[in-house]
Amino acid sequence: MSEKKMSKELQISSKKLGQMSQKELEKFAEEKSKIILEKIELSTQKISDAKDKAEIAKNMKTGLFGKTKKKANATADAVIITNEAVAEMNELLQESIRFTCLSLSFAQAMSKHMSALIVSGFKNRDGEFVKLSADSEEQALYIVQQAEAFAKNQLEVEMKQAAQDSKIGTLADKVSRNESRLNEKDKIDAEQTQRLEELDAMLSNKDLVDQKQEEAIKKNAKSIKILFDYTKQKDVLDKKQSEEIELIKKQQSKRLCFAAIVISIVSLVVSITNIILELLK
Repeated sequence: MSEKKMSKELQISSKKLGQMSQKELEKFAEEKSKIILEKIELSTQKISDAKDKAEIAKNMKTGLFGKTKKKANATADAVIITNEAVAEMNELLQESIRFTCLSLSFAQAMSKHMSALIVSGFKNRDGEFVKLSADSEEQALYIVQQAEAFAKNQLEVEMKQAAQDSKIGTLADKVSRNESRLNEKDKIDAEQTQRLEELDAMLSNKDLVDQKQEEAIKKNAKSIKILFDYTKQKDVLDKKQSEEIELIKKQQSKRLCFAAIVISIVSLVVSITNIILELLK
């Protein structure tokens, strides 16, 4: 398996991981755990082979016919191969840790599956059963430890963030309520101002009405006085008129009495005359 191919196999965005269901995430983590562990075992084997070559080169005899040069070249080649294998292992570990720690949930899933596969072994994509060597197991456990440390730290961060978000949410609610209260207060103040203006207008109008009423009362009082004076004068006139009527009545009564007396006398004279005329006949 080439390094380029390996790099592509350990590439995925956090967004895509977040879109997976828990079941899909678990399956994906198990597949990638097998790939990483298989690569660790191969890398460990390369290091082991390089060390064996270095040991062989170290034990080579020197002497005539270019043996010294041959040993030097073998030793140099063994060192190069060993360094390359160690560098490959280090790069693999770094890449695996970065991949494993893409998200909290993925780190937890990778840690779980890698730990289980380290203990039980697994079948690679060729169907071959793989059981990690002691050196490979040590490297794999380092990745697991880093994943667990990341998960723990990330969980603490998310819990703190959640607590902070809760505080911010609570503060936002308080601010919102305060804004609502302020808006309500502004509304009440505006209504009160409007009412005060209306009351002021009513009071101003009342002053005008009161002034007009006072003028009307004064005018009515004057009219009442004139009417009272007229009534008083009328009573005086009525009294005089009544007296005059009584006087006229008395005068008429006297005249009527005199007329009656006259009429009575005339009647008496007429009667006497008639009697005398009867007697003369």
